[in-house]
Formats: sequence, structure tokens, C-alpha cells
Amino acid sequence: MVDDEIEFEAPVFTSCACCGNRSTHLVRFVTRRGNAFAVYYADFADGHDMVSLIASVGDWSEDLGAASRRTAFAMRLWVDGDRYQVGLVDAAESGYSDGFLGHILDRNEALAHPLRQEAFDLSDHAVACDRPVIEFLDNQPRGG
Repeated sequence: MVDDEIEFEAPVFTSCACCGNRSTHLVRFVTRRGNAFAVYYADFADGHDMVSLIASVGDWSEDLGAASRRTAFAMRLWVDGDRYQVGLVDAAESGYSDGFLGHILDRNEALAHPLRQEAFDLSDHAVACDRPVIEFLDNQPRGG
């Protein structure tokens, strides 16, 4: 992601729908060579052990039809021993629906999609540079 720049918006805190603990929502805008390229959302809550991440890649122009030219990948990030792990999940598990982020792929679609590496690159960024994500994951119990 040498040519990518990430805009780190301030976290938004709410209450987790399932347990009432503090929930964190992060919005990250990604530009590549100065052009809008992707957006990712990361969500996690105190007392839970994983980060839900949805990465949307595609046309981020202000054109009214731009959302139809975006593809979103739903993922989970967690810690296993001393390593971060990532896994693609079905759209229904993302907590989001098709719309602003574009079409959210199910796991099997995502695994076969030509842009899947872009999504994995964004998840790599999250565990390498996104301080709130790193701090959350680093505070999880270490198995293995």
C-alpha cells in the first residue's frame, strides 16, 4: 500500500446491541495516488474477541451511479497466538446491506473475486497501522 493514504476519522462510540458494552465504529477513507479508492469500516466492542471489517473498493466519484460500481468484502479479524488472522464472511454476517458501500459479496463470491487481494491489503493495513484496531486486538487473550 505504498501509494495509498488513509484518512483516519475519529472513532464513534455507542453501546453494543447484544451486551451493552462500549462499541467502537471506525471509518477509514483510502486514496491511491491522490484518487479516492476505497473505504473500510471497522467495528468492535469491549468484551468481544474480534473486529468486523467491511472493505469497499471501486468508484468513489460523486456520480449518482457510483455505488453500483463498488464491491464490498465482509471480514473478521482476530488474534490466534501471536498472529493476527483474517477471514471472509457472508454478507449477512457483515451487519451492513448493499447500498453506499456497493454490493456486499458472500464469502464464496469474495474468494473468487478479482479484487479480493485489494480487500486483504486493506485488512493488512488495519492490523499494521490502525491504532484503535491494533490496541483492541492486542488486548485480547492469546491462545495457542
